[in-house]
Amino acid sequence: MLALAGLAVHAETRDPSAPLVGAYGAFEPLDEEAKVVFAQAIGTIADISYEPLTVSRQVVAGMNFCFTADEKTRGGGVSRVRIFVFKPLSGAPRVTKIEPLP
Repeated sequence: MLALAGLAVHAETRDPSAPLVGAYGAFEPLDEEAKVVFAQAIGTIADISYEPLTVSRQVVAGMNFCFTADEKTRGGGVSRVRIFVFKPLSGAPRVTKIEPLP
């Protein structure tokens, strides 16, 4: 316990392996749910194909997914990207952002 200006403050320790509430979890191999969500969200993007590699999840009012994927263009170029998908409690998942990785 720390004393700051007459206030008692309890220092808590957190298990570093426990998920941080409100944060994305660690990236993991794709499971069936992630494959389905990815296919439903990406299905509307033309001229570019994406191959998902790993996924991280964040519980919100629904679920946020962050995929690491290979982006392949018609011209044959390949780059690594992060694709953010929101899956609401009801309704179809949708892509919210795609950003390149260095």
